[in-house]
Formats: sequence, structure tokens, C-alpha cells
Amino acid sequence: RVVTGQSWEEFCDTLKAAGTAVIGHNSPKDPLNQAEGYRYLARLTRVALENFLECADPLSPQLVALANGNRQCRVCIGSDNPDNLYQNAVIDSRRTYRVRGSRGTVNYLGFGVQSGSYGAPGGLRTVDYKEASELKMQPHAKGKDAGSSPSSSLSSSSSSSSSSP
Repeated sequence: RVVTGQSWEEFCDTLKAAGTAVIGHNSPKDPLNQAEGYRYLARLTRVALENFLECADPLSPQLVALANGNRQCRVCIGSDNPDNLYQNAVIDSRRTYRVRGSRGTVNYLGFGVQSGSYGAPGGLRTVDYKEASELKMQPHAKGKDAGSSPSSSLSSSSSSSSSSP
């Protein structure tokens, strides 16, 4: 599908179809709101490409800030809280992951595992959720990760499903 260009054509067709919501009969018709609608669609496309294309390797997951109030061009997805930093990574339920970082740099830290997606049958469902206080903390191993900061270990209990934008 990639070599034939079919994947690219499907992506473009899907994006074009999503753009019809901006001019749909229930959408505002003034130029400012229509421009904002296209801007929002462009931002959703950007974060979807970052998360589901550029950073979608469950063998080497990367945390990607999708809905981030600190980002220059903020994207709101659902009912996100502007005081929170939401990060996402594509993972595989058959694997175990280790999260490293310095504790005490944020007031609250939680990890959720979700399945499904917005707008799909069944929606986006929380499979598991752990607060930092529930995680096993241990010092970093000596070597390339040497330091005194604790790290958290968290095993996934389900995969994060993703669909192309």
C-alpha cells in the first residue's frame, strides 16, 4: 500500500473528508471560525503524525505531548485540563517498560493505559491507571544512566491502539 501510493491517497482522502466538518451545515460560517476550524484540523493532523507515525515504535516508545498547554501551538483534545501536561506513547501489552525521570519535579504524576480511539466504536477506554505512589521506585543503575534520581517501573497491561489520522 505504501509503494503503490494507496496509503497516501487514503490519508489525503480522510483528511479532506475531515475538512468538510469545518464547512458543514452546523458549523459557523464566518471567516474567523472557519479559519480556526482548519487551523485546529491542521494541529490535530500534526500531533497525529508525530504520535502515530514518527513516534509509534512500541520497541522504543517515546513520550509525545499531544495536548500540551505549554506548546507554542496548543492542541486541545477532548476535555483536557490546561494545567496538565498529557504525554502519550504507543506500547505493546506483551512488553515491560521502564520509565526514568526525576521525582519531585511535578505535583502529581499518573500513568494510564488506554485502548481504542476517539470517534471509534467503543471510544477511548482506560484499561489501567496507576498513580506514582503505586509504582515501584528504584535508584538509577550505574553507567550511562548514573545519577541519584529515582526511576519508576511500570508494566503495561494492554496495548495502546492507534489508527492513522
